[in-house]
Order: sequence, then structure tokens, then C-alpha cells
Amino acid sequence: MRKWHRWIGLVAAVFFVLTAFTGVWLECVRFFGEEEALREKLRDTVSKVSAQTPSAEFSAKFAQAQAAVAAKAGNQPLDKITWQLKGDAPTITFYLGATKGKPARKIVVNANTAVIVKEDDYDDDSFILKLHSGEALGDGGMIVGMGWGVALIVMTITGFVIYWRMRPKQATGLKKIFWLFALGGSAIQARADSPFVTDDPEFSPGWEIKYGMTAERNNGGNVWTAPVLDLNYAVVPNVRLNLTLAGRILEPRIGSSVGGFAETEFKVKWRFIDADTNSWLPSIGIAPKIFFPTADKKRGLSDGVWRAQLPLQFGKTIGNFYNWAEVGYQMAFRPSATDVGYYGLGTLYSFNSHLALGTEIFGYTQIEDRKNHQWLTSLGIVYTFNEHWAIKASISRTLVHESRGGPNPSGVFYLVRNF
Repeated sequence: MRKWHRWIGLVAAVFFVLTAFTGVWLECVRFFGEEEALREKLRDTVSKVSAQTPSAEFSAKFAQAQAAVAAKAGNQPLDKITWQLKGDAPTITFYLGATKGKPARKIVVNANTAVIVKEDDYDDDSFILKLHSGEALGDGGMIVGMGWGVALIVMTITGFVIYWRMRPKQATGLKKIFWLFALGGSAIQARADSPFVTDDPEFSPGWEIKYGMTAERNNGGNVWTAPVLDLNYAVVPNVRLNLTLAGRILEPRIGSSVGGFAETEFKVKWRFIDADTNSWLPSIGIAPKIFFPTADKKRGLSDGVWRAQLPLQFGKTIGNFYNWAEVGYQMAFRPSATDVGYYGLGTLYSFNSHLALGTEIFGYTQIEDRKNHQWLTSLGIVYTFNEHWAIKASISRTLVHESRGGPNPSGVFYLVRNF
């Protein structure tokens, strides 16, 4: 395995470096480029044009812009035309094809004034992009590009196998923590809250690392949160720290998919009252949480708002049933975003020491618009292999107001490691 890993890496190293360099170059050009600056400037702007705008307004503006381009370019052929409608200075861009003696170029015209504001050469794909994909070397280069993509996958798999074989069989202390962190972990929190939305005051002692993903379909498209890495550590028996890191992919019904880092969450869970087995008294705790806006607002992965939650949680075991509830308040640290009150309750039935099934109902209400509220229900399963390993999964569906963005449906899956 090491020979395969080494020889593949030796041959493919040049291509990996080339792909990485051109990829960074393209991202820098995109991030600092004029088109990205315009997209950012107009992101929150609402277009003054709608689907019901009379076509005569379009025709008149287009005719004036076309006349300006014709006076400048003559009879040069047109490849395509794009119209940017938003903002105070909408533009129409004419892409002119190459002819003898004339290179391909684009002419940008102010749609309101019919004045040419920019003229430049253009190519559908830049040389760096073609180099990145291998297209710069022709069809054979694209095949080579697919080859080094496969090589990267093989390198990842062989590297993981080698890494797994290298792990110390009897690692202890910091070495044990290092190897477990490298191999595992994600998603929500303890007992009831994984894989449910509603949290509870109970949690496992020591370390708990969870790794998994969530998927949601709603009226806007699909949302994938993966991978999710959830790190938990009980510093004392009744207090636990929690850090959640994740990636996110948005697949809108209209438009292109985007992906990147999701919000980072940090929580401190404190169970200040333990359940009394001889009375009705439940476990009671709080779990203040803060959401760091680490997701890219420019790409639409977040609204860039800092948020904090303060919930009160209850949990009580009665026979084979574990029942829990939560009520909380979420603050948004920006006037344009509303605060939210949320609430949920659920029950989990243990058939034996390995298998448990549960259900919940969860809802929230916008504080500034009490009519804007949602309810969803979840059905979840927890299977415990032993004291160290478990899997947790659930599926959820919105009960009311699905049109406001609620899941229909959503699902989660987590692999859990305790030590």
C-alpha cells in the first residue's frame, strides 16, 4: 500500500501542485475581481423590473444599446448578450465573436443612457481556467485532468489506510486523543438531542466526538451540511463544552449550487439539578450557545449575523421512556434580523440496551412577527453497539407553514464515539 501511495504521489505531484496553484489563482481573481465586487454591491438590491414589466420598455432600451454597439463595432457577429437589471445603472453586455482582423471582445452599455461604459477582450474560459481543467492541452489534457482527479482520490484512500495501520494499538493520554480526533466525530449533542432538534440536560462523561451529515429539502431547494464535526468534553460531571464545525452546500431550485464553511457553534451545557429517581423531580439545565458567522455571506451561505441562544432544558426517565423538553430564546445581534423563541418536547423508548426509538415536536416563533411560526416533527433511532460506539439517525418534516422554508423532509445521520 505504501508503494502504491508513494509511486502515485511521485507521478501526480506535479499535477497536484499545478491544480492547487491555478485553483488559488482563480479564487483570488474571482474574490478580488470587478464582477465579484458588483455582485456584492447588488446582493441586497431589489430589481425595479419584474416579470410583468411591459416589454416595450425592454425593446426601447435594447434598441438604443444595440445602436451604440453597431456604431462602434459595425457588422461584427454577436455570440451572446447579457442584461444586468439591478441597481441604478443597469447594463447590457454584448459579446462579439472574433473575425478576420478583429479579436473577440465584449462591450458594456449603460441600459438607461445607451452610453458605452467599457470595452474589453473576452474569452469564455481564461487560460488559467483551461490550465486548471487541462483543456489548455486539448482533449488529451482534459483526460489527463480526469486522471489526476482520480489519482487524488486514490491517494486519499491509500493515505487513510496507511494512517489507520500506523495508529498505536495501545495509545494513551494525548496520543489517544490525537488519533481519535483525526479519525472521528460529529453532529449535535447527547442522549435526546442527537438526532433530534430539541436538546436535553443529560450528556455523557468525558469525551464525545460525533461525525455525520444532515440533508434538507425545502421550498427553496436542497441544503447539505457535511461533514459535521461535533466535539464535546465534560470538564466536570455537570458541565460540558461543545464545539461544532461543519461544511454546507446549497442547491437552490433556480441558480447554481454553492458550498463552503458553515456557521461555527460553541455551547456550554450546565445541568444544575439532577433528576431524583424517588420523585417527579427532573434534570434541569441551561445551555447558552453562540453562533459565529464563519459562513461566507458573499456566496449566500449565511446572512452574516451573530446569534446567541439561552435555553432551559428538562429531562426525566420514567420506566423505559426518557422524556425531555426545551424552551429558549435566540437573539440576533443585528437590527435587520429578528429574535426567535423556540420550544420542543420529545420522548425516547428503549427496547433494550442497544435499540431506542423516539419522536419529538419542535417549533419556533419570530418575536417581531408572532404569526410567523413553524412546527416540525421528527422520528429518530439510536443504536448503541457498546459503551464507546453508537449510530443515531432521524427524519423530520414540517407540520405547518412549509411555505416559509421548513424542511420537507430533512434527515440526519451521526456516528458517535465516547471515551
